[in-house]
Amino acid sequence: MLTWLVQIIDVEKEKFNQLLDALDRFNIDFKLVYPKKDKIFLSINGEEFIPEKDKNYFVCGSYLLAQNAEKLIKNAVFNIDKYSSDEFIKIFGEDNFVNGDIQTIHSDNINWEENEKLFIRPINDVKTFNGGVYTKETFPYKGDVAIAKIKEISQEYRFFVVDKEIISGSSYKLNGKFFESENIDDGAILFAKKMIGLFNEDNYALDIAKVNNEYKIVELNCLNSAGFYKNDLFKFVIAIENYYENKKMELNVSKKMKI
Repeated sequence: MLTWLVQIIDVEKEKFNQLLDALDRFNIDFKLVYPKKDKIFLSINGEEFIPEKDKNYFVCGSYLLAQNAEKLIKNAVFNIDKYSSDEFIKIFGEDNFVNGDIQTIHSDNINWEENEKLFIRPINDVKTFNGGVYTKETFPYKGDVAIAKIKEISQEYRFFVVDKEIISGSSYKLNGKFFESENIDDGAILFAKKMIGLFNEDNYALDIAKVNNEYKIVELNCLNSAGFYKNDLFKFVIAIENYYENKKMELNVSKKMKI
């Protein structure tokens, strides 16, 4: 039996309520939780959550929740942190990325031109800061980062990938502005499927952009902590449940316990 550990994120509260509705409708066990330091706590009473060794868990919420769960619970998180930007480019090919010209550099060594804007993101999926467009004055982080020149992007999409299949997709930006829609270009879907075929991981969120009438990868994210946008959460729940069942996931135990 799979139990979902859900942290409701305020900025997507309505979407998380839809997720809980789906879990209720399918009679799926879930607990509301929140992360603190390196632990997980139950929202209902503030007690520390202790995983049962005869259950599997799937976490859905913030990146901190996913980090904490990965330390404590077996098979609860689909983590792609192990891949750096350079490794992703080797897997998918430089030409298939919006920022295929990306380079890893220490923030102190960025040669900023006057009034220049750069796309900057963490060197892997660890959210030490949010990837985005920055100037020298607005960039908040000191350390190794991945940087690239700015590209003109007309539209951006997020696909939920489960068991190497697209489960759902959503547009989330149009001409640089926030825009949610369930309508996805056929070209974006075909490109996403092609990229999925190049990657060995089963589960993740894949962001695709349309750049000068071509489709490119923006980034890949941890599925457990990816924003929903207009993705179909009923399909998401069914896909995750089927994945755990079909893969016969090894029963959860705390990583601090012996199997």
